[in-house]
Amino acid sequence: MSNVHILNGDALLERFPATIVGERIVARECLVDGDVSGETFDAFMATRAKHIASYDGVTEQDYFQKSKVEYDKIKALNTLDSVVLWFEEDLFCQVNLWYICYLLRSSKVETCRLVRPKTGCEFSFGHMTNDELTIAYQDSIELKENELKYFSMCWQAYVQKDDELFTQLMQAPPAKLTFVSKAIAAELDRRPDAKGHGRPERELIGIIEQLKADGEKVTFGAVFSKFYSTMGIYSFGDLQVKRMFDQLVSD
Repeated sequence: MSNVHILNGDALLERFPATIVGERIVARECLVDGDVSGETFDAFMATRAKHIASYDGVTEQDYFQKSKVEYDKIKALNTLDSVVLWFEEDLFCQVNLWYICYLLRSSKVETCRLVRPKTGCEFSFGHMTNDELTIAYQDSIELKENELKYFSMCWQAYVQKDDELFTQLMQAPPAKLTFVSKAIAAELDRRPDAKGHGRPERELIGIIEQLKADGEKVTFGAVFSKFYSTMGIYSFGDLQVKRMFDQLVSD
C-alpha cells in the first residue's frame, strides 16, 4: 500500500519535507470562489475551468493542464492507496477538502488520514518549519467513514447553499472535527445583508472607510494587507479579494 499525499496548493509542495515519502498530488483550486455547478465530474471541471479563466492571464486550457490532471489522479485512487490529506482550517482550504473527501468516498479509498497545522498556525502550513511539518504528519488523525461522510455532506451543503444542513453540521461535528465548525460559520457569514454584502465585503468597506478617515491613500495593497490580518478564517487570495475590492470601489 503506497502513501499518496494530497496537498492544498503549490506553496506546500515547494517545501514539502523530502523525508516524507509517497506520491504528491496538488489540489490547485479555489472552490470557495465562483460557480460550483455540474452534474458530472467532467461538467464540474468545465464549469471550474470557465470560472478560473475569468481571472486575468489564465485560460481554460491552463486549468485543464494544471488543475484537472491533479483531480483525475484523485479520481483514480483506490483501495490500494493510503491517502494523506494536508489541509489548513480556514474556509478556503476547507471547501477544497470537502470536495476531495466527496471524491474519495466515490473512489472507495479505505485508508485516509488528515494532517492539520500546529496550534497557532491553523491557517497556514507556510509558517511551520520542516521539523514541525514532519511532526504534524506523525500526529495525523485517521479519518473513518463517518468523518469522510461528514466532509462530503459539508460539500453537498456548500453546493446546494443549504444553510439548514450547514447549521446542523456546524452544531454537531464528529469529535475529531470540531474545528470545522468555525469554517462553516465563516461560510454562513458570507450570506448577503440588506445591502448585498456578506461579512468579507463589510470588512473591506470598514477598512476602506478607516483608511479614508486616517487620510491614507486607498490602494488595494493597503486594503489587502489589513484584510488578511483580520480575516484569516477565510484565507482568500489576492485574486478573490481584488474582485471584491474592485466591485466595492466601483459602486
